[in-house]
Amino acid sequence: MPIPLRLLIVEDCPADAELMVAELKRTGFAPAWERVETEADFLAQLPQPWDAILCDYKLPQFDGLRALYLMQSHGVDLPFILVSGTIGEDVAVHAIQQGADDYLLKDRLARLGLAVTHAMDQKRLRDEQRRALAALQESEARFRAIFEKAAVGIARMDAAGRHVENNRALQLWLGYEAAELSRLTLEQYTNPDDVASDRAIYADVASGRRDAYRMAKRYVCKDGQTRWGYLTLTLIRDATGAPLHVIGMVQDITERKLAEEELKSLNEALENRVTERTRQLRDHTEQLQTDLLMAGEMQRAFLPQHDPTFPHGAPPEQSALRFAHRFLPAGPVGGDLFNVVALSDTAAGLFIGDVTGHDVRAALVTAMLRTLVEDLAPSHRDPGALLTALNRKLLPVFQTTGSQMFTTAVYLVADVAAGQLRYSCAGHPWPIHASRRRGTVTRLAGPLGPALGLLPEAQYGCGAAELAATDLVLAFTDGLCEIHDASQQEYGERRVFAAVQNRLRVPLDQLLDELLVDAQQFAGSGRFADDVCLLGVEVARLLR
Repeated sequence: MPIPLRLLIVEDCPADAELMVAELKRTGFAPAWERVETEADFLAQLPQPWDAILCDYKLPQFDGLRALYLMQSHGVDLPFILVSGTIGEDVAVHAIQQGADDYLLKDRLARLGLAVTHAMDQKRLRDEQRRALAALQESEARFRAIFEKAAVGIARMDAAGRHVENNRALQLWLGYEAAELSRLTLEQYTNPDDVASDRAIYADVASGRRDAYRMAKRYVCKDGQTRWGYLTLTLIRDATGAPLHVIGMVQDITERKLAEEELKSLNEALENRVTERTRQLRDHTEQLQTDLLMAGEMQRAFLPQHDPTFPHGAPPEQSALRFAHRFLPAGPVGGDLFNVVALSDTAAGLFIGDVTGHDVRAALVTAMLRTLVEDLAPSHRDPGALLTALNRKLLPVFQTTGSQMFTTAVYLVADVAAGQLRYSCAGHPWPIHASRRRGTVTRLAGPLGPALGLLPEAQYGCGAAELAATDLVLAFTDGLCEIHDASQQEYGERRVFAAVQNRLRVPLDQLLDELLVDAQQFAGSGRFADDVCLLGVEVARLLR
């Protein structure tokens, strides 16, 4: 089938123009063309949506190089090919150096079709590069806005622990201006009792012996006060894999730590769990090419690496609750997240969420959300109360982004002592409850609240269901349902339910993998258009 081609021909000889058009038709093009021969006519036609320009080198009133200059000076980027009766090699080389895509002699037009095809391919490549550069610049601008306006303290530090840059939240929290912080060493704002251990941990991360570390530490502010911060250190590497710098994110946990100290005798077991989890947290980051890739590595570092067991300390194969999860971002970073929190020896909190967007902002919000869930879950045992508290925390963060953001979420509490599942939903797909004993698959139902971060006065209710041994519960984000086949038919929740029903006897880990494969086979593609997150729990036994 002929290829449509919108063609502007700058030529004073109509017969020569006809020859060019005939040659293009012979090589498979269907030209829609216009011929001009004066500078004024050329400028009048230039704004039209042409695919390419063919230009005679020598015209009565102006020449091809002048036409090329006019096109470039008007900000137009089109394939530009010189076609001349006689043109010296030095002139042709000069024209190419000035930006022409190719040149041909009029008595050798057999290469014209190939030259046009090549020039249009180069134009498409330039367009793709411009779009990629624009997207990168926009992403970097968004990251910079998040860095400056984030409610948590963020700093970029060198190998010695000195601040290269830090945001306003960190400056206000410590009481220093940016220039003052850049002159301080880690020892000068760290509690003296913690200096040796903190310096050793930082050296491990900065040297590349560790890729990431999280810990609660004591900071000494400018006014002499001691404050507690929850610090996440992430190593950023350069293109060769060598350590480049360290990103530190600090959330103020002073009030929580003071409360923990007051209740230390009652909360010793919980504090040991948090300390152990902090020691175990590690993840891999890759080279820093762009702020977007950096955010992707940071996001992966925030995901849970080890699931809790029930009761605490039980080997995984003897745990009363067993978990499985899958995280497939659609791009370098994603807006989905999940978390599993041990609330007691018999109860686990499961959180799954979907932040709007797939960019750096969404990735940073998922990191903050995960920290908030870990912070709030122990004191908010009612799922509805936890979502209500999260909504209050997220509203001021989203208001600083300059555009509307929100998060859908589900929070479940599985209690193997009470044999009960409690849950609350904020604008998210309802999870699936499967009873292997009865052979049934049902969708959890209850009061549905709005997405988090939209309404300041939103209150979230709570539903409940019975849990029995061998039951499993599966939560998922809408990326699993919204994949389409070639006819644009959606996979949908109905097929998710059917896939689970057909695999009731399959182990949980295998079930999650087969769900993903089933959706991908339906779509005829191995890729999801949206982020996909799956979080499952199965009841191995009740603890009564």
